[in-house]
Amino acid sequence: DWSVQMAHHLLGTRGHAAAMMELFEDRPDLGMVFPVYHPSVRKQIKWGANFSTVRSLMARMGAPLKKTDLTPFPAGSFFAIRGEVLRPLLAGDFSFEDFGEEAGQIDGTLAHAIERLFPLLCRQLGYGFRQIRSARPYSLGSMVMDDEPYVSSRLAAFRTELAPALPR
Repeated sequence: DWSVQMAHHLLGTRGHAAAMMELFEDRPDLGMVFPVYHPSVRKQIKWGANFSTVRSLMARMGAPLKKTDLTPFPAGSFFAIRGEVLRPLLAGDFSFEDFGEEAGQIDGTLAHAIERLFPLLCRQLGYGFRQIRSARPYSLGSMVMDDEPYVSSRLAAFRTELAPALPR
């Protein structure tokens, strides 16, 4: 439900995705957009176990960081961002080994620290960021509430004879 909600508010419809891209064109000072928070993570927007790693990353870029510098960040790492904002991070010369093995961690990894770094990079480079939401409210229609399998009418439009039909 969380990832579906984020995708809905970031890329919910072709028109919404186009409007998001137009934001970047209309606002040269905009560095990043990300979807509004899912209710399950709204209270998790904090440093957690990530402050020291984020501070080290910022120091590598020559910028100090205080605990009071926490800004909203794209929890779940769903976002659209200008390439210029990514350059300092890409210059960081990270390897896959730096990220450690995936073991279902919910906090304290390099990936969690970088997630908090994006809006700080925007600010450091003179860009702003904003959360966006779809004009259409998020629907729990993707949730199966009974024994009937959920069949999306949107996905049905993409079926071909080559793809098996979903059970009803």
